[in-house]
Amino acid sequence: MNLFRELSEKNKVVFPCGGGGTCGKCKVKVLSEKSPPIQAADRKILSQLEIEQGYRLACHMEGTEEVEVLFESDEIVQDQNTKIILHEGKYAPFLLDPVIRYSKDEQTVFFNEMRIEKLAIKPILACLVVDIGSTTIVVSLVDVERGLELATMTSLNPQRIYGQDVMSRITAIQRDDKKLKEMQTMVIETIQNLGEQLCVSNDIALTSIYGIFIAGNAVMNHIVLNVSPESLGLAPYSLAVTSSQEYSFEALGFKQFGKGIVMTLPNISAFVGGDIVAGIIATALYRYSGTALLVDIGTNGEMVLMDRGRLYSTSCAAGPALEGMNIACGVTAQSGAIEEASFVRGTLRYKTINCKKAVGICGSGILALVREFLKVGLITSRGNIAKIDQIDERLARYIDQENKRVWVDKKRNIYLSQKDIRQIQLAKGAILSGIQCLLQVSETDETSIEVVYIAGQFGSYVTPDSLVGVGLIPQGMKEKIEYVGNASKAGCYIVALNRRIYDRSNEIVDSIQHVELSYLEDYDRTFAKATVFPIEKEK
Repeated sequence: MNLFRELSEKNKVVFPCGGGGTCGKCKVKVLSEKSPPIQAADRKILSQLEIEQGYRLACHMEGTEEVEVLFESDEIVQDQNTKIILHEGKYAPFLLDPVIRYSKDEQTVFFNEMRIEKLAIKPILACLVVDIGSTTIVVSLVDVERGLELATMTSLNPQRIYGQDVMSRITAIQRDDKKLKEMQTMVIETIQNLGEQLCVSNDIALTSIYGIFIAGNAVMNHIVLNVSPESLGLAPYSLAVTSSQEYSFEALGFKQFGKGIVMTLPNISAFVGGDIVAGIIATALYRYSGTALLVDIGTNGEMVLMDRGRLYSTSCAAGPALEGMNIACGVTAQSGAIEEASFVRGTLRYKTINCKKAVGICGSGILALVREFLKVGLITSRGNIAKIDQIDERLARYIDQENKRVWVDKKRNIYLSQKDIRQIQLAKGAILSGIQCLLQVSETDETSIEVVYIAGQFGSYVTPDSLVGVGLIPQGMKEKIEYVGNASKAGCYIVALNRRIYDRSNEIVDSIQHVELSYLEDYDRTFAKATVFPIEKEK
């Protein structure tokens, strides 16, 4: 028996790294007298003392005998219906000209130019706008004729049992091709369930849904269409699906609605998907007359630059650290997660989500802490934890030199380790170097940037002080930052309600020059320089 399979498939327990044995979040204490065999992953992640005390990684536990274990962290066994804190997206003005319409003369419902259903009496016309993220799925019910978003619901993406990031899910499909259909079914059932709840609560008949418009990253776009994303995980990282796709409800398995069309937005590259295309549309970046930058911060960082009529895109592997993963005391954005911090007269003060007792550090909190530790000298520009004799004596209590960590709350055993700081360095270096390379390729400089759009759920909760303080965004762009929230959903909403933009989505993608960072000369050097933290001493 493999405990990972038992818990993930039967009990829907979430393993952040997909059972890869790399994140350490599934650490359990064996309570049974006989401990299961020690695996290589245990030795890699756990200390010798922890192993001797009976700790193991649940994802690698094998055995035939019954064993009792204790999960010391409730993060991976959280309720799959946990309420998600979401920041709504902003969008540019547009003309209401819906893709779904009713012709009185022909007594027919149309989806763009396709005839969907012949009806003598004009029906209510509605659609679903869907943002499929690696972590969450957001579904909005839209009254098409009024262009009105009636309500929105969210759910955790059930695919998370195969890992928090897209690479873990690609790996799961590579190991077992049946997982592709399972993951597709999970997403479609989630969209159907949320859609049905939205319709019932707003007195809209299920048969009034004539369109489902989907924006997701490239991997999510492939999976929802039941197209294997394996080519996205192997060099040369090629797309199987590039342009926008249209399928009937029946073809994709949307059984609860009547007749209609599912549309997925096009992908730019293997790691710049339909969600970023939606962001370009939501911000009207594709028709911006000057120079502007769109940055979506997450496990995969995506950037799009508009410079004097030309669009450039790139992506980078920022890793899950910015979302609290692979961090010793990292947690998701949940009640009790540290989200902001500051030093007041030599004492660290922090703020938690919902003002609850601290349980760990979420992504925005991690950046805030690194920002503050840099200010007071607890961390050097090279990312090293300072030596006690090099800092203000009032701050010495925050340094644990022996275990290479900086204390956040010693009583609750919350800290940032040297390894955590390195993870943040790699993430911030990836995003900053991506921005710098786009500027280099377009032959412009950061002073020319007029506005910096920060998109995505994570980005919405990170302050400009943190973005600039740790060097994710260049200092000169601080006053130009504008948060656009869930630009993926907002852009998808515009596509549903404007036929011209719907038809132009593929043209927009075709006009983008995608920049593959690894192919650029001296990129390694650019990345290395970008990992250095800026130092701004306390005033």
